[in-house]
Amino acid sequence: MYYDIVLKYSETHLMLYPYHLSDIVVRELRVTPFSYYINIMMGLMNAEKSYDALPNFAAADAMRLLGIGRNQYIELMNQNRCNRKLFRRNRSLRELLPAKPVTVFIEPWWLLCPGSILESDIKLLSKDEKDILDLLLDEGPQVVGTLDASLVQSLYNRGLTYLDVPVKDDDFIFGNLSLTVNIDQIREQHGYRFCRNNANADNGSLAWSVCCFPKFCAHLGI
Repeated sequence: MYYDIVLKYSETHLMLYPYHLSDIVVRELRVTPFSYYINIMMGLMNAEKSYDALPNFAAADAMRLLGIGRNQYIELMNQNRCNRKLFRRNRSLRELLPAKPVTVFIEPWWLLCPGSILESDIKLLSKDEKDILDLLLDEGPQVVGTLDASLVQSLYNRGLTYLDVPVKDDDFIFGNLSLTVNIDQIREQHGYRFCRNNANADNGSLAWSVCCFPKFCAHLGI
């Protein structure tokens, strides 16, 4: 019940998918990042809200998984409006949205974890896919690089597995992150900290930097 409330709150407030709760949200609630962002997109479109209503980090993650950016969103909104003008809709809004995640590059050092698997799901799988699920259920998460890449992608697209990116406090993040301003001050400050992160700041330092932001401390009760 608690996690249902957390998930609903996150979805209603257009927050980033709670990846840190994947073991519960995916395995018990059967809500994958893909289905989460599909629900958010449907909510925005039904309310006829602008794409700009979606916060920066959530928008980037939705684009990564759904392939829906600003231009695609506007096109889908126009298609949905055309459907509403018809006395009888040809296609529902859900049918206009992607049926499966965009093919994403999966790093070989990531972990593949078992999701929520029903008996009806098993019937649709090949023997090799079943073997991988058996391995995950019997021995726990497996390093992606030790498994067949096509099978990993297939199981991930079906929503039967999820990915865990093992990150330690003393790891470093490389790469650039562009900053766009958000009306939410806390998110904006987080954006500044992520953008200013460099090869000299490990994840532990970054986490401490975020916690030192006054309003974030208030949320933590510090």
